[in-house]
Amino acid sequence: MRVQTCLVKLFAERHKELPDKEAQGRMSDTAEMIFRTIQCFQNDGKLDVNELDQIVKIALQDGHVDEAEKNVLKNIIYNLTSKDLTAELWARVEQLVKHYELDK
Repeated sequence: MRVQTCLVKLFAERHKELPDKEAQGRMSDTAEMIFRTIQCFQNDGKLDVNELDQIVKIALQDGHVDEAEKNVLKNIIYNLTSKDLTAELWARVEQLVKHYELDK
């Protein structure tokens, strides 16, 4: 529930920032990522590796992960608790943090 609340707040903040068409296009990807994450948590209260990979796939629809999409991934990852993190999910999170430099 904590991740879902943070994502709803992030979406509300981002929704206010639509200065141009480029930002609106970027917002579509980030909004889709946020809504997909919320759906995952509504299903069973957890996020699994396959669901996380689906969210990353949304970010990669345009061929790269931009800063807005990285921020969404950071919000997802840094709000996971120890009870959310299976060994498999933890390993995937570490890969994503390293590959997309989400620790900066």
